[in-house]
Amino acid sequence: MGEPATSSRVLAMAQGIDRSPRAILDELTTHPHGAALAELVHMLGVSAFDERRSVLDHGLDEATSRVGVDEVAAETSFGNVLRALRKRDAATAEERTLLGALIAKGVAGSAPSTPDAQRRVAEALAWLSSHTVADPLACVDAALADGFVKDGLYEALGALVREHVEGRHGSVDRPSALLASIAIGRSNADGAARVRGELAVTVQDTTIVALVGPATARGPASPQLVVSGEETAAPRGSLATLLLTVTFILPLLGLAKLFGRFALRLRRPAEVAFSKEGVTVRSRVEVLGKIVRERETFLATGNLVRAAREVRYPRLATYVGITCLLVGSYLGLRHVLDGIRAGSPEFLALGIGILVVSLAIDYALSLLPARSSDRCRIVLEPRRGRVVAVAQVDKTKAEAALQTLKA
Repeated sequence: MGEPATSSRVLAMAQGIDRSPRAILDELTTHPHGAALAELVHMLGVSAFDERRSVLDHGLDEATSRVGVDEVAAETSFGNVLRALRKRDAATAEERTLLGALIAKGVAGSAPSTPDAQRRVAEALAWLSSHTVADPLACVDAALADGFVKDGLYEALGALVREHVEGRHGSVDRPSALLASIAIGRSNADGAARVRGELAVTVQDTTIVALVGPATARGPASPQLVVSGEETAAPRGSLATLLLTVTFILPLLGLAKLFGRFALRLRRPAEVAFSKEGVTVRSRVEVLGKIVRERETFLATGNLVRAAREVRYPRLATYVGITCLLVGSYLGLRHVLDGIRAGSPEFLALGIGILVVSLAIDYALSLLPARSSDRCRIVLEPRRGRVVAVAQVDKTKAEAALQTLKA
């Protein structure tokens, strides 16, 4: 019963017919049982991943009766799905791609939209490709449409690779990390391109760097411009600042910062390295002269929504001068009028003195903005992840560093 199908496949291969994941997915779209087959293999794949089983045919008979497919319905131009599931390690490359395409089609049918879901799917795809007969990583690029879900999935794969290289507890094993690197390297998705740039800068594993993309394809590493400062909290919005002020939380936060800085010698020094590929922020937290935490964050250029330098309160002196002038004018004129009505030279002189002093303060403070601070704050806002702000950065260096991102 399987001979005609086998002969047709051999003839098709000899004629050079397209056997790519895209061709398989195109046929499954028009296949009368394509959706049911995708549900079947996806369900078996999820179960195998959850139980960390290297075989996909566990519970196959029950699953086929549930989705309503049999040997005849499972026949495709690229092989019989049920027979491929039962072959285990003896499956051909074409059958591995067929099963992988069905799992990828199942993922596309229930596309993960949250970062946690994307991470779980990425880990499942990497594990299934490295430990079972299916190869969904080879097909996921063709199965998913370009956009947020696909980009998020490749970013999740990149995170798995980084955690493996860093040796974090609970990270994926070596085969999964290597296959994830290959999938990232051959994808044309925007998310994969951002991850490639990030891994090229931050990962020291030569094998993974080679799989993600050869050094010759990326060209020589871009020169880096490094600036130093102190990491600080991200800038607050106007509404948040107003609410914190009227509830007296902001003054308490200020006192807490002063206590930490002078009593605990709390410091958060940071170095920010800028290149065409992105920004690497290396920071640490020091308490009483001891390092209690170190962190390194990479923000790919394509992932940055905003990169800017800010001079905090650039016209503060002007506003203070205006406030002094208004208050001085009110008090001075009031004393002058009271002095005229009461015929008191003392009140009159006091009012004129207040007016002169307020005018002098306003004039003196209005000259200060011309000598702007040579220090500024750099704010880096990614599409995903925390906003990074580094204060006390040399303004000239900050301007030159930000230009490297635009080059």
